Amino acid sequence: RGAEDSTDDSVMKELYRSDIARARVLHQRSRNIEMLEVKYTTVINDPVTVASDVNRFLGGRLDESAMAAVVDPTLYRNRRNSTA
Repeated sequence: RGAEDSTDDSVMKELYRSDIARARVLHQRSRNIEMLEVKYTTVINDPVTVASDVNRFLGGRLDESAMAAVVDPTLYRNRRNSTA
């Protein structure tokens, strides 16, 4: 959105990890919540399979070809250079 954010990258990384951990705990504790985890790198490397998985998870009415087609590997700027 063009907004500047002065939050340190290491702080943002920990906040993100904390959010993911909380979502996993919530999922484990709640019988009425279904969750599908999708790794970003898997989407980039195999969008057709991920689109199929997401479609199946969401009921099977989505256009998998259109979903896979919008994945643009050139936007994958922040490749992993170190252990995350």
